[in-house]
Amino acid sequence: MFKLPKGDYKAWAKGLREAGYATDPKYPEKLISYIETYGLHEYDNKVLGKQSNKEEIKVLAQDDFGSGQSNWYEIQKGDTFYSVSKKFNLTVEELKQKNNLTDNTLSIGQKLIVK
Repeated sequence: MFKLPKGDYKAWAKGLREAGYATDPKYPEKLISYIETYGLHEYDNKVLGKQSNKEEIKVLAQDDFGSGQSNWYEIQKGDTFYSVSKKFNLTVEELKQKNNLTDNTLSIGQKLIVK
């Protein structure tokens, strides 16, 4: 695994599963989803001195402050994919696609892209 590029979080997530460190078959997808949802790869970019992808920065930084609308929604107790999708006039599949999610698991405090 240590031959993988330092900033290639997708390869590392898959490598951890292949090396036996993660027993969940969906571990790579879940880890990659968390990294992308919360913009954690930006920390790697900063440490490695890499320029961030301008499109990623645009998505991460986009918040219409003052308009009362945000591109993010924080999961609250009782939320489901269905209830969140209806709040933002999306289908469940659209919501999952926007957030690179494949399973139906949500966590309180998790932030989802909704715009």
